Amino acid sequence: MMIENNRGSSRGSNSLKLNLPSPINYKLASGKIVRFKEVTIAHKDIEALTAVDLTVNPRLTSSLTEAKLKNLSHSIKRNQFYAVVGYRRDNIIYIIDGSRRRKAAIIAGVGLRVLVTDDDIPEDELKDLVKEFQTNENLSTLEWGLLFSAELEANEELKQKDLCDIYNKTTSFISRAVQASRISPELLGLFENLDPLTSDEYDQLKKITDELVKHEISLEDIGLRVKEERCDSKPKIFKFLLAIFPSSSNNKVVKAKVPVENVVFVSRKRYINKQLTQKGKGTDFKCAGLTSSEVEKIEEFIKDLIK
Repeated sequence: MMIENNRGSSRGSNSLKLNLPSPINYKLASGKIVRFKEVTIAHKDIEALTAVDLTVNPRLTSSLTEAKLKNLSHSIKRNQFYAVVGYRRDNIIYIIDGSRRRKAAIIAGVGLRVLVTDDDIPEDELKDLVKEFQTNENLSTLEWGLLFSAELEANEELKQKDLCDIYNKTTSFISRAVQASRISPELLGLFENLDPLTSDEYDQLKKITDELVKHEISLEDIGLRVKEERCDSKPKIFKFLLAIFPSSSNNKVVKAKVPVENVVFVSRKRYINKQLTQKGKGTDFKCAGLTSSEVEKIEEFIKDLIK
């Protein structure tokens, strides 16, 4: 990629607050020249006038929390050293590089410098441009998975092994990332930070996602239970989830257990799990949040039922 700038090369701190007086020309791999101009968007207009193009920049904006962007927000409040990059369509600037800076500016309460083009860029060239900006270096496994999945869906002839050459990644990494992209977003939302999740944990979450779909269990209720149980760390969340879905564990000892057949949430704090015992010769019920009076009624009902 060749960059041309028809102005002086001064990069003093004061110039960071000014728009470029002349366009910057980017020469794409195909030889096409794309013209970018720098604009500054007022803080109050950032969310209305800009959006992140998730097809080429799949970073999870919901995971960019204020705590995670604390240092960047502090820095961007003083100076934004690098403009974000985007293209304009229907009066919206779609960001292809700089989603973290965009979010940090929103948090910090400052305007956003954007290099924007109104030129039409074909999708394949847009992806090449993003690669040259090296946007993807700090993507999480899940965000890589969203990118890979978008590529595979856009081109049915493309295989995971082809992505190895395109992105210089191993087959195991690509397979793990694609699997991560198939996990329920609501389930992933239980975790404040997705980066520490390991390959085995993504595998467990995929199994739990399948169980949720199979048994038509409400993720809203699961989320409420996680909060009520004060599961505020990764180990606590997994402990809670695997108590409901023991067969989703990668632990061989736990795998011997039979999957949960049904989970009934009576209310936010009360639920009943039904499990088949090993070899399917019996049924266990586990209750939580019920009063002793309710438990007695259940016992009496069972006694009457089997007489």
